[in-house]
Amino acid sequence: MTRLWIVLAAVFVIFGAVLLRLGQLQIFLHHQFKEKSLSELIEKKGVRPFRGRILDRRGQVLAVTVERPSIFLARRESPASKTDLVRLIQSVLPAMAKSEIESKLKSPAKFIWIKRSAEVEEGAALSRLGTKGLGVVPEPKRYYPGGPLALSLLGAVGTDGDGSSGIERRLDPLLGGDEEIRLVLRDARRKIYAEREEVQRLFDFRGRGKEPGPFDVYLTIDARFQGSVEEKLNGVLQKNDARAASVVVIEVKTGAVRAMANALNSALAGAWSEQLDANLAASYTFEPGSVIKPLILASALGAGAVKETDVFDCEGGKYHIMPGLTIEDHEPYHLLRLGEVLAYSSNIGFAKIGGKTGAPRLFENLRAFGFGSRTMLPLTGEAAGILRSLDEWGPMSLPMISFGYEIGVTALQLTQAFAALANNGEFLETQLIEAVSPYRRQRKVFQFSPRRVRRAADPDVARRVLQMMEEVVRYGTGVKAQIGGWPAAGKTGTAQKIDPKTKKHTPDHVMVSFCGVFPMPKPEFSICAVVDDPRKPRVAWASDIAAPLFKAVAMDAISVFGIAPQPFPLAPPCVFAQDCPAGL
Repeated sequence: MTRLWIVLAAVFVIFGAVLLRLGQLQIFLHHQFKEKSLSELIEKKGVRPFRGRILDRRGQVLAVTVERPSIFLARRESPASKTDLVRLIQSVLPAMAKSEIESKLKSPAKFIWIKRSAEVEEGAALSRLGTKGLGVVPEPKRYYPGGPLALSLLGAVGTDGDGSSGIERRLDPLLGGDEEIRLVLRDARRKIYAEREEVQRLFDFRGRGKEPGPFDVYLTIDARFQGSVEEKLNGVLQKNDARAASVVVIEVKTGAVRAMANALNSALAGAWSEQLDANLAASYTFEPGSVIKPLILASALGAGAVKETDVFDCEGGKYHIMPGLTIEDHEPYHLLRLGEVLAYSSNIGFAKIGGKTGAPRLFENLRAFGFGSRTMLPLTGEAAGILRSLDEWGPMSLPMISFGYEIGVTALQLTQAFAALANNGEFLETQLIEAVSPYRRQRKVFQFSPRRVRRAADPDVARRVLQMMEEVVRYGTGVKAQIGGWPAAGKTGTAQKIDPKTKKHTPDHVMVSFCGVFPMPKPEFSICAVVDDPRKPRVAWASDIAAPLFKAVAMDAISVFGIAPQPFPLAPPCVFAQDCPAGL
């Protein structure tokens, strides 16, 4: 009997210990073991939302993300031999070379991408095969409905879905949004067997808060106008056998960029273009030459250094200003009044104007017009240009900068500077974003509005400079920019480039440009047309290449934006006895 009680007691003790342990596990250690168990089954999976769209100011889609099938091979699940795999893949992807397929299959990886972002038909064909190990997974792919339209501005998206250049890169946080965290159940082989909202609701993970995004971004550019400008640029590139060309168009009263176009002759560009962002209008720094003279004139007038009645001796076309520096004009001018110095683009006259103005005032005004600093637009590779501090100026700097050398600018900087002149001297922030809204929704979380930055020139000075710029178009070097019924004011520039071999400026390689505003007397648009290294004709002038390009772009703007003609008669092409020059 004693033995029986001992056995029963032992059983009760053991049973009690088991109950206590079960209670400990179920009550006190429940959450600890539950999380450990779930951690082996449940996994957080990051899912990227569809990337936001990029649209023009009117809502035309410029960039959108679509789903495309990506074809992969999971080795563990494929019983087929290498030879069979090559044959099967070739039957679905006939355009892919056999050697390329074999090269991919040589990889020791357990998971191999055969083709990412394949065509829909290719993905469907592979799915119909039903071959184990060969599969299709949908992946997002960036699509540009306009083809090459504004691509140098928009940039690109990599295979990982992140922006790699241009607006796509700079606005990646807006366009891409935040990853959505989803919960998935995996089996012992780590394969997902459940990915449903029910799983998400079952378990609560800390830090699961959702952030807004992605967003659609509306640009200030007009797609129709942009396309027309790009077409004109490509025509000029071919006709003049030029290396590159850019055009920027800014709305004077708002600072909105309505077009930013580039064209590149890849056969002539070579390695040079690889060092720059594709958006050459913002990334390419060059010496502007005479096109900068209206801004030098604004500085001189603002300082009271010169006035319209002043007459300048242009030395018959050759001026020995100091030992080692002789300034030459393209024509042997003598006495010219201030307006004629600009209209005929006398380098000698402007060297004297710069001398009267002084280096400190000239530097201050060039900075006020935006040179030497970036616009801060959402662009990759934007250059600040070159405007050295005063303590770095040498004895030749003042006269050289006065007619556009020893200073580096971009087409974008020139356009916004001329826009400031046309806006009564008010420098506005240049803007490229029209609006931002949640993905595929109408509600706007940001709406563009003009923003004043500073005063670059006195309103009276700006008006007087514009009047003299009109003379350039009426009878000076810019006559080919005339638009009947829509008076324009502008300036040509033919700048010699530096020969990389001799390290000196050479007339064999030039940068031709025309920057102007129209229609006068109340300009609506600032336009800069820049053509790099035209090889046809043999002697290239801005008056023959850039001025007509400005006119063609302006006429497109008239059509697209419905600009009414102005009751402002043009003066005769030449109002002086001397022949009109065909120079700078």
